[in-house]
Amino acid sequence: MEERLSPADIPAQGTSARSVLTIFRRRIWIIVPVAAIILVLAALYAVVQPQIYEASTWVLVADTNKKSALQAVMSESDAWGSLQGDVSMHIRLIQSVEIAQQVKEDLHLDMPAPVMLYYVDVTKVPGASEKLLSVTYQSQDPKQARQIVNAWSKAYEEDSQGRATRSIAAAIDYVTTQIETVETDLRQMEQEMIALEQNYIERGVSISNGHGGARMTAIVGQIAHMRVEAAAVQAQIAKTNERLASEPQEIEEVEQQPSHRARAIEEQLSALHVELQHKLQDYYPDSPEVEGLQEQIQRLERELADQSEMTRSTVTTAPNPVYMNAQDTLIRLHGTLDATRARQSALQTQLAEQRSLQAMAPEGSITYSELMRKVGGLQKVHGTLLSRQYELQLKRAMVVPPVQLVKEAAEPRAPVSPVYSTIFGMGLLAAVLLAAFAAITVDQIDDTFAGPDEVRDFLGERLLGVLPEVDSHEAQAVQVGGPDDSGRTAFANSVRMLASTVRIEMTRRNQSSIVVTSSGRAEGKTLVAANLAAALAATGAKVLLVDADLHRPRLHDLFNLEKAPGLSHLLVSEDSADDVAQPTDIENLSVITTGPLPPSPVDLLASSHGKEVIKRLSDAADFVIWDTPPAGFLADATVIGHSTDVALFVVGKRAKRGATRQTLTNLREIGIDIIGVCPNRVSPVGGSYYYYYYYYQDYYGDTQDGKR
Repeated sequence: MEERLSPADIPAQGTSARSVLTIFRRRIWIIVPVAAIILVLAALYAVVQPQIYEASTWVLVADTNKKSALQAVMSESDAWGSLQGDVSMHIRLIQSVEIAQQVKEDLHLDMPAPVMLYYVDVTKVPGASEKLLSVTYQSQDPKQARQIVNAWSKAYEEDSQGRATRSIAAAIDYVTTQIETVETDLRQMEQEMIALEQNYIERGVSISNGHGGARMTAIVGQIAHMRVEAAAVQAQIAKTNERLASEPQEIEEVEQQPSHRARAIEEQLSALHVELQHKLQDYYPDSPEVEGLQEQIQRLERELADQSEMTRSTVTTAPNPVYMNAQDTLIRLHGTLDATRARQSALQTQLAEQRSLQAMAPEGSITYSELMRKVGGLQKVHGTLLSRQYELQLKRAMVVPPVQLVKEAAEPRAPVSPVYSTIFGMGLLAAVLLAAFAAITVDQIDDTFAGPDEVRDFLGERLLGVLPEVDSHEAQAVQVGGPDDSGRTAFANSVRMLASTVRIEMTRRNQSSIVVTSSGRAEGKTLVAANLAAALAATGAKVLLVDADLHRPRLHDLFNLEKAPGLSHLLVSEDSADDVAQPTDIENLSVITTGPLPPSPVDLLASSHGKEVIKRLSDAADFVIWDTPPAGFLADATVIGHSTDVALFVVGKRAKRGATRQTLTNLREIGIDIIGVCPNRVSPVGGSYYYYYYYYQDYYGDTQDGKR
């Protein structure tokens, strides 16, 4: 029996979550309208969308990226030719305003060119060559879509061919101009050479056959080159020296390890942070539990920051690889500088010898040699330009359009938009998501319990019984054992089940007094206490029901008794329970009403005499049931609970989850033994065990003729 009555494993407080299916079942009244509205809007959207047709053509980009050696001489006009094979460039040009304007003029359209660009698209054909492009155009008229996309592709084909022809013509003009300029320079230099040679011939010296000037000029050029090379090496040596000065010869490697104390504090901080996150789910940020954890975290963080020996370090040294590399580079550079200076010294010696030989020759030989070099260079340029001119002329005669239309568009037969399956699918998805969001949002705003299962899971307490909803007139009288007892009503039988569980549990514990309380008002605790007392009295046990709600008493109305004398007389006098207890119509059940309401009930109950009265009354019968005010905002229940055995917590239909759990937590923390909770005024919901009791009662209960 003891194992049968022990509470089942219950999820820890703060980790329970509301079942999604429970939320959806409870909020079906908002899910269905929201989903229906979204689906209707999606259907209306699909209906009002115009039908769009798409026509497409294929254009092929010519491969003109092959270059020859003769293209070394190019003009700015050749840029177009070098970009003809760039597919991305063609995609941008096809979608240009100029082409749209040309199509508009060719087809005599009233549509603005920027608007036409919005409906045209150019992409690479999937699975085909990278040079094959697809040009598409969308329109509500399938004939117009085919007409525009064909005209668009032809317009760009003509435009690209015109650009290619113009670029070749411009390149030919540029090369021809350069050839004329080079020929003019050649004639001028040849005339200067003839005049210089004729002048020295008249003096009896021939400078055309002498090579001394050219030799000396070459040596001077080599010496200048050696000087530049030596200066460059010296600059590199200076930079390498600066790098060596800024780099240490050795580097230190420091290994740090946290001390055992630091690791212990960090692990403790990690555990406290996790506990703080769990507390924040159950308590407010300014609650004592959360503030206590935060103070512990701050204290450990200060201790971690104040410790001076939290780490140990190991320092090792190693050669700096950057410094060693710089040293090797410096040695190489010094070797290169020495070799360069040696070659420069040898060239200086050769130059001195050559100058001694040239002292006898006229200076005109040097000028003549320089003119010969210039003429030779111009002759090479002239030959290159002539070849380039011939190539461009041949290219103009064999010009290939950069873009060719390879497939014209056919008239589309089926629209590409709207896609009704996609719209319906998106609408269905939006309907499901928005309906679920609306249900969850409303459920989060409504902080009441969805049912007994959630009461058990959320509060982490055992359910001693579940009481169904009763009519308002039934809530004004005792339903079990009284004159209005209907025998087999759902409420009466539920109370009897609750009384049976309470009786067995308290007998097992050898306890007799029980406090009945709740978190807030209007949760039905007084009705539960009265019917529980009547059900226990029906078992033959002596039951004393005490109305300890000295603020809003109701027991005297339920049993139709006098309000005075009552509990307040016992709290201020030495009277006994027999002096104030009133018998009822229910056998074995006596009731102590409140009596006159005192100005400060909690002070009377908490006094030494009040505690003595509570203990004395708790032993006055086999079962003593105390009906107390709500424990969520009055301290009377906690004062009485300290002097009694256990407490039964009633959860009403409109009880708030947060307030209820907070009240239960407070009762546990001050040491009150909670025997269990009792959901009250529960509506029958499919899927719960008490739903099947309703079904059983309706099916096997009283019939219209009174037979069973």
